[in-house]
Amino acid sequence: MSISMRTAAISVAIVLASLATWPMAVSADTPGCVTRAEFRAVHRGHKMARVHRKWDTRGRLRAKANVRGYRAQVRTYRGCGSRYNVVAASFSKTPWGRWKLSAKSAVWVR
Repeated sequence: MSISMRTAAISVAIVLASLATWPMAVSADTPGCVTRAEFRAVHRGHKMARVHRKWDTRGRLRAKANVRGYRAQVRTYRGCGSRYNVVAASFSKTPWGRWKLSAKSAVWVR
């Protein structure tokens, strides 16, 4: 398995683990939450700064990893609408690059 595939696999595992530990008592506050439209507007490969500008929040760092200079981190964000909505994003970085979105997921509850 190549280093980039290993980093991606680690990132996905971290996202799934962080979703399981996300506290359920979250308040939906418009300035600090991610709407469905904002969620759909970001894509894999976007820089972390762009994602945070679009979502109007930096989220909360839940986990990070460093393997031979390749880094990964998982952040969680509040989703707008219901207090149970949650958004998770995984970012990865090569030794010479910038943080880029490698995966995202969301749980929307009505």
